[in-house]
Amino acid sequence: MLEQHPPLVALALAGLTLALIGVLWLFGGRLRALGTSLRYRCKQALVRFVMGGSHPNTSRLLAAVVVGSGLVAGVGFLGLLVNEAETSTSSAPIVTTLLSLATNPWVWALAIVLLFRSLLFFGDRLLSRIAAEKSGYNYQTVRRLAEEARQPDLDSCERVLVQTGDSAQQIARWLLDAFDGNGHDAPTFNPPGADGESDETVGETDVLEVPDRAEPIDVDPPTDETDADDEPDFWTQLRLFRLELGSAVDLHGVLWRFLAPAGFAFVGILLWLRIWIQLWMIPVVIAASVFVGAVYYWAVDLRHRRRLKALRSQEEPTRWTDLAILTKTVEVPETTMYYGFFDGNVYASEDKHELARTLADRAIDRLEGREPAPAIEEKNAYLLQRYLPMLEAWREEHEKVAIMDQLIETVHDAPEGMIPRDLLVEQVVEYDRRYIAWGLLFVGRGRDPDLVREVYRDLVDAHAIVETPITLTNTEDGTEREIVAASLGDESLPPNVAQLRGEFSSLFGKQAFNTRYSAPTIDDDPTPAPFVRPETHD
Repeated sequence: MLEQHPPLVALALAGLTLALIGVLWLFGGRLRALGTSLRYRCKQALVRFVMGGSHPNTSRLLAAVVVGSGLVAGVGFLGLLVNEAETSTSSAPIVTTLLSLATNPWVWALAIVLLFRSLLFFGDRLLSRIAAEKSGYNYQTVRRLAEEARQPDLDSCERVLVQTGDSAQQIARWLLDAFDGNGHDAPTFNPPGADGESDETVGETDVLEVPDRAEPIDVDPPTDETDADDEPDFWTQLRLFRLELGSAVDLHGVLWRFLAPAGFAFVGILLWLRIWIQLWMIPVVIAASVFVGAVYYWAVDLRHRRRLKALRSQEEPTRWTDLAILTKTVEVPETTMYYGFFDGNVYASEDKHELARTLADRAIDRLEGREPAPAIEEKNAYLLQRYLPMLEAWREEHEKVAIMDQLIETVHDAPEGMIPRDLLVEQVVEYDRRYIAWGLLFVGRGRDPDLVREVYRDLVDAHAIVETPITLTNTEDGTEREIVAASLGDESLPPNVAQLRGEFSSLFGKQAFNTRYSAPTIDDDPTPAPFVRPETHD
């Protein structure tokens, strides 16, 4: 019908146009405001996603991974669509690989291990329920304490930055403030004394004294007619090099730091090239092997040179290290737990003052280049991760008992029936801590030094361990020093016998060096009672 009346069609279109213009005029302001708000929120969301929240570094890495992988995938698929490249290929390599894996017994063994591991996926919930029944803690509390100990969750942590020069008391105050929610928001790396002024003596090395009569071989000493600055000729330098090389070469180092890496590289390259190679390729393989061995030898030699240069310096260069200690407070119905994350380790305690002191002392250890000392708070976090929130009970019934047994066994196994007190404490503290993988990794938890000293005092008070002072004379300078020897109460030695054994014992010779951990303070008891083992009744 409208086709028969074109004017009506035009009139209808004009009416719809006017109506649309009217709607836009009425609601245009709201639409513009809505569009502006939407753009602003999208922009803010993108900025927050890329830059992170209160701790910018927490989500920036994740954002970089997400955005970067998304861009790579998007560009790849776009290139695939534009170029219309072929994506399919032969399935023979995949099928062959799958068949070889399916017939490999080691793969089946690994699959069985993974299968049993997957069956234990919900084992944490079972352990949490058992721990809740035994301890009286709520099930959710046990699980939360374990999860809080497993990861710092930086968004809920407070940061404390410490540097060389900060005292333990100052770090402890900062940590107490951090536990209350007042950490260091912005990093301020201003080590004391590092105000731009440089010390001219830092980095200077001792000048080696060269004898006066050190003329080069086959080179006439400088005279009035000869310039003293003239260098020896080529052949003289070559001879000097040969002589110096003959005197300085380390055959053991050449064998293990040059020939061994070069040999491994040679065999590996031959295997990679399927052993049978053409004659012109043999010099190339030999050159590559020599290059690998020489690079390794040069790297080791360079490292030794740097160490030697540092040891020869007159003064230690001014160095400082920046550390970040993360803390958080977790309040649950049963207790309030304080967590500290430092140097890749987790610390936990229900006493924030004790935890702050512990973290401060461990931070000083790291700033001074030592491995942080063991701490019972580190064992507390280990227990919480395994759904054991009864920290005080574990400390009294398990940790102290283990330390007591270890102290007695160490004294009992001493070669002379006695051991220096300081060395005894250090051996128990560091009983399982050591470097592995050629010094690359440091493993072990050790024992808390304060707890070891506490248990040692209890054993001395109970006369299970008897102390005997021994005076030794330093054979180098003639000075005398007093060392306290620890022996079992029922195997104590007369003072003169202990003195004689101490003078000939290698353990007491080690006391010429200061031990890391201070000795426990023992009150003098003029009338010590002998310790009697319960099973002997003697």
